[in-house]
Amino acid sequence: MSLHTIQLIEGARNFVEFAEIRSDENVLLVSEYTTDYLVLETLSAEFKAAAADLCIIYMDPAHGLKRKVPSMVLGAWNESDVMIDLLTHTLLHGDQAWKMILERKIRYYSMLAMARPQVLATGARFPPALFREIADKAYQKARQSKEVRVTDVRGTDVTAEIDHEQGVWDVPGRVFPGGVICLEPVWKAEGIIYFDIFTGFGRTTQPIKLTIEENTCTSIEGGIESEWLRDHTNVENGKNFAEVAFGLNPWMRLNIDDDPTKTHIEAHRHAGVAHMALGRADGTRGVVVDAATHIDGTIVSPTVYLDDEIVVDRGKLKLLDDPEIHELAKHYGDPKTLLSVSMF
Repeated sequence: MSLHTIQLIEGARNFVEFAEIRSDENVLLVSEYTTDYLVLETLSAEFKAAAADLCIIYMDPAHGLKRKVPSMVLGAWNESDVMIDLLTHTLLHGDQAWKMILERKIRYYSMLAMARPQVLATGARFPPALFREIADKAYQKARQSKEVRVTDVRGTDVTAEIDHEQGVWDVPGRVFPGGVICLEPVWKAEGIIYFDIFTGFGRTTQPIKLTIEENTCTSIEGGIESEWLRDHTNVENGKNFAEVAFGLNPWMRLNIDDDPTKTHIEAHRHAGVAHMALGRADGTRGVVVDAATHIDGTIVSPTVYLDDEIVVDRGKLKLLDDPEIHELAKHYGDPKTLLSVSMF
């Protein structure tokens, strides 16, 4: 058995712990034929060992936020206690998923286009209890704050009001590996944003400048990528300023140039990275602003404020220096090593 395989198993076991699987629960694992087989096999073995029963279903790969769930998948889902989604384009953005989560109380976890061996061997191996403590502290601060502000050296300066009723959440749908605090929806946003990368392209040939006025993107400037962004947000609510988020997991890779999905979801979860989105916005009770698109843009070295407190300083997540976090980290090894963003 190679060290790489051992790392995959460790990441898969962390997923079982993260999802709090009990021996009397039925787990549905939904995959697609493009899912990495090693990831599927490793996760299947660990979930089967933990759960009362495991059912695996394959779906055809599909795109879009409003994809319909096949009736066979819906039937199995309805009989499950826990749903695990390994799809490139998650069902979590669909109305059917929210209905199942909210009405049937079925726990839902998605790998959000991250079902790859490299993810299981890196960010997934960060201790779940340690991540939860970091996340709890971040969410507690956000719930006590009225607004979030993001700046960077290129001129980004955008401020948004935080919705405390629906806009500070990490449940009911959770993503594994854990790694981001998402403030969605946000309201009364104003400012300027310069994205380093955005969904579908990666790094841009020229900086993409967005102007946000009254929570709407009123101007998109830049190179050829800006033309694509204007076209793809030219739908109802497509220019809605949907979210502000920043990464919390120091073991998630900042893989800007080698992300095969071009979604950069892994990079979003790297500690200290910020991302924001245009289009559809979800909240704790489902869809808040409906749109056919949800397009993320990323800032690699932002400064993020919650009210007047800096929580990310030029790409460094300040919670990684918190004494209580360091004390908890001692249970898993050397805190300096565990909390280092240069691990991978």
